[in-house]
Amino acid sequence: WVDWEGSNNLIENNVSSYNEGFGIHYEMSASATVRGNYTYGNTMRGIYLIDGGSSVVERNSIFGNTYEGLTIVETARSAGGSAFEPRNVRIMGNTVAWNDFNRNWIQMNTPPLAFNFQSDRNVFIAERLRPRLSIGWMTTGSWYDNLAAWRSRTGDDVNSSEQLAPMPDNLRTALQQKRLIAINYDDLMIVAVDQPAAIDDAWLKCQNVPFPRLVADLFRELAKLNPQSAVHAKTLYSAVNVV
Repeated sequence: WVDWEGSNNLIENNVSSYNEGFGIHYEMSASATVRGNYTYGNTMRGIYLIDGGSSVVERNSIFGNTYEGLTIVETARSAGGSAFEPRNVRIMGNTVAWNDFNRNWIQMNTPPLAFNFQSDRNVFIAERLRPRLSIGWMTTGSWYDNLAAWRSRTGDDVNSSEQLAPMPDNLRTALQQKRLIAINYDDLMIVAVDQPAAIDDAWLKCQNVPFPRLVADLFRELAKLNPQSAVHAKTLYSAVNVV
């Protein structure tokens, strides 16, 4: 969360997930570059720019957040031409999918047309309804049921696409398995076990596996769990000790 008179901040290549709030929150600050992030499974919005003028939001993957995927709005605090008024915001090359899934399938909110935002080359995906896009909040602004209606009104997203597709089962399962843990823990080492019998079975199968091979096999499997295919040494150590 970046708040109050920040400027020229780079928020890049992060994974922001399962927060009890927003994934990325940039407020009353100008000229952010929000690029190449994965934000998913958050209980509110995926990326939330409120009074964030002259910012660029590009090449992010925003999916499975409880509220809207990408929201860029103004408040009375930035009115009157301040640097934080959300003018000249560029929204380019993002994948915004399966957000707002318990409500209205709103994938993106933008400021009014007079604020001169630009949006293009994005992919919008929803499940039961076509991806909805909104100028301002859905309750007070104007919302559009499909990309064609949005283009007709705004002139934006000429090279963007929309898809009506089911949420993948593994993503749905992951979103349903969030846990609140009311103790201090190292999130690089904690292991959640849903099927103890499967762990016992894995332990038996690994008894005769040479240690170097076991480490290499676990590394490959752990690398599949995050978009960067990165594995921290602590996580690998913890996984090896489980089996």
